[in-house]
Amino acid sequence: MEVSLNKSSLSKAKLMLYGVKDGFPKAFSRALNKTANNTKTEMVKLVRRDYNYKAAAVRKRITVNKATYANLSSSVKSTGDHVHLTDIAGTRQTKKGVSVNVKKSTGIKLIPRAFKAPGQRSGKDIIFRRPGNPRGQHEKLYGRYGPPGSGGKIGSRARLDTFSAPHPEIVYNTPENWARLQKAADQKLSTNFAHEVDVVLKGIA
Repeated sequence: MEVSLNKSSLSKAKLMLYGVKDGFPKAFSRALNKTANNTKTEMVKLVRRDYNYKAAAVRKRITVNKATYANLSSSVKSTGDHVHLTDIAGTRQTKKGVSVNVKKSTGIKLIPRAFKAPGQRSGKDIIFRRPGNPRGQHEKLYGRYGPPGSGGKIGSRARLDTFSAPHPEIVYNTPENWARLQKAADQKLSTNFAHEVDVVLKGIA
């Protein structure tokens, strides 16, 4: 997605700001950066319209590269690893497992035998699931550390299943959603630029 102003608007603004020190780059860079931040907000809203991602988890994936007087260009990029189910609002532990509602239209789902525990590398809570073994499974699951509160019971290791939600980037990457983001960004850039030109002309900032 690319957003820009037409040449006529840019030429008119340059003429209006002629004689004002750094007038045009100041107004345009501010407008670009505001629009980039607006787009970030729109991306968060859009992806949470149908999915229960926590807003903070989505914002953390989005990077805004700001424009400067020397480089009148800004960009917004979203990337990251898979989204843990603990970054889905409403995910909770129950006696039977973990209940979660990733996509609003599907309702709450139960993952049997699942539980929350800190990941080895990040320390962040992750949703794991125990294999469907009978009694004694904790020794295999937790290895030499044993289950919480066991005092570190030694046992053999076994694989734990982990779960994650779809990448938000998959949600953005549809013709409908790109068109929505593009339209919002076009409108915001035009509005923001007009406002910043006015601010510079009035000498407010």
